[in-house]
Amino acid sequence: MGKQGLRELAEINLSKGQYAKKRLRESGLLRFPAPTFNEFVLTLEGEPSTILPPLLQAGFVAGLPLKHFYPEMEREILVCVTEKHSKYDIDRFAEILGEVQGGDRQKGKRGKGFSPGRGSRGSR
Repeated sequence: MGKQGLRELAEINLSKGQYAKKRLRESGLLRFPAPTFNEFVLTLEGEPSTILPPLLQAGFVAGLPLKHFYPEMEREILVCVTEKHSKYDIDRFAEILGEVQGGDRQKGKRGKGFSPGRGSRGSR
């Protein structure tokens, strides 16, 4: 890959991470507004243990629940976007997350949701 290849890969990951954050920020799920590389924290509308399984069934490895490391972060997950995620994957994750959390979204609490990875396509 070389020095230039590694730099290009990092730029791709940064760009895709920023796109994903923008989609999730629109939905109100982004926990921290601080700058990040390609990982960030989302606050889900419910327990990760109920929201993540339907996402996995849809082919998305949606994130790491943080309550095991930070007990006060009961609804937060850490997500990662890489070069393997296409714009379609990111948009689809956002749509499916919104559907999974649809009850609250329909009540006007939030917009569309997001997800980081397509497990069925080998890209987390």
